[in-house]
Amino acid sequence: MPNFDELLLRTSRTFGLTIPYLPEPYRREITFSYLLFRIADTLEDGELWSAELRALALAGMEQWLQNPSVPIPTEIWRNLPPTENPDYAELLQQTPAVIEEIRCLDPKVSEMILSHTLRSLQGMKSYLEQDYHNNANLRTLASLRQYCYYVAGIVGELLTEIFLYRLSPPPADAQALRQLAPAFGEGLQLVNILKDSSTDAAEGRNYLPINIDRSQVFSLARHDLLQAQEYAKILSQIPSPVGVQAFVIIPIELALATLDRLETSEGVTKLSRAEVAEIVQRVERNLQIDSSQSPLQIVRSGQ
Repeated sequence: MPNFDELLLRTSRTFGLTIPYLPEPYRREITFSYLLFRIADTLEDGELWSAELRALALAGMEQWLQNPSVPIPTEIWRNLPPTENPDYAELLQQTPAVIEEIRCLDPKVSEMILSHTLRSLQGMKSYLEQDYHNNANLRTLASLRQYCYYVAGIVGELLTEIFLYRLSPPPADAQALRQLAPAFGEGLQLVNILKDSSTDAAEGRNYLPINIDRSQVFSLARHDLLQAQEYAKILSQIPSPVGVQAFVIIPIELALATLDRLETSEGVTKLSRAEVAEIVQRVERNLQIDSSQSPLQIVRSGQ
């Protein structure tokens, strides 16, 4: 049996650190949600594959999720991997196990995960079929937002449906969370795109529109993160478990700090381990989480 917690840490920069805050059954459900979306992202990003081959792989993934009898081509991926990242390549090999674990979850949650992943796959595939990666003239701020919705806004919606299923908040709060969910995902994704723009460009992925000022993307990301903070505020007032609040708040605070760094510093695009630990400790204090019970010892120890 694969060690999914270890694989999560190796394939996620943020959620691998924050998912451990979640109580069960959220932790298990969201772990496998993340891993499934990471598999889809790996096929969509695949820097070693053409856009056409990536689109075909996403279409194949749609079939596996809809029909358990359709074989998953892990052997082909081993011989012709889409990426040079060994952790992502290993996760691809574990795709059958990830899908099997999802099918063993609460049936309602399993259906949520599979249906939202299918929506994301269909959106990613349409993006690749339009060949935005290779034709910068087609990219606009609207197309960037559409891409962010496919890969992250839908994730925000999935997380929200899992929370609502378990928390059963008043209808007005549920409606507000659903309305804010796409901005929560979009804001985090925009910060990642801004932070990774040089690396992405070197690998042939250019998400930022060339015909608009970069400041517009910063402005949109900051607006989204303010909405994400409102999302977290509503979630805390429902109320929700403190681990759920930490899971939501920490990525938002890290994204805001990263955005500040990107706007004010040249060359340095990542927060240091010490800076990450400081933000995490502040959130823990605000939520009255005992630091001795923190799941983020890896950050504090600098390992």
